[in-house]
Amino acid sequence: MKRTIAAIALFAAACSGAIPAPATTTEAPAPTVATTVPVTALTAAPVATTAAKSVPTYGDWILEFERQLCAELDHDDCVPVYYDDPDSAIPLLRAVWLTSWFAHEDTRARYNPAATTYRLPGSSNFNSAGVQDYASLHDGVFATVHTLIGHDAAERGYIDIVDTLLAQDATYADWRQRLDDSAWCCPGKYEISKTPIDWLEKPLP
Repeated sequence: MKRTIAAIALFAAACSGAIPAPATTTEAPAPTVATTVPVTALTAAPVATTAAKSVPTYGDWILEFERQLCAELDHDDCVPVYYDDPDSAIPLLRAVWLTSWFAHEDTRARYNPAATTYRLPGSSNFNSAGVQDYASLHDGVFATVHTLIGHDAAERGYIDIVDTLLAQDATYADWRQRLDDSAWCCPGKYEISKTPIDWLEKPLP
């Protein structure tokens, strides 16, 4: 599933469930020293090695968002949209939609590119509006997912955002309209422009 564009390779890797192990630099590591990163490394605390990626990217956040959202919803559309066909353009298109949303929010809140105010143990206020800083990538994604599908999500228009994101026949204009109609931030203000694909490789704040 190797692709010529780094961002597509990122999504293809997620489809296969493979996470590459960091390179080792010692010639003869002691038996008790781990030489590979476990599958849960994406959501675990950073591994103390110079070979491990120190700062997660927006692409990493989106992959974890897809995983958690689909696990919570058990939604049939999660399978074809995100995992079954790594050669499909759909995962990449949806990723560009999401990074465009993040660019519009333009927040430096830690692990919180969509600027949710959902509180968790270990989170703290990023600003006076209550946007949260989170302790980990997993926590930031969890908070965003549970804002979108949790209490009052339907009344606030958030379920419409999710449904449109998962709909294979939805257009960018459809999804942007759902954001605009919702109570996420500023109804009538979401004049979102598509971001470049290389945003997927951009480090999170």
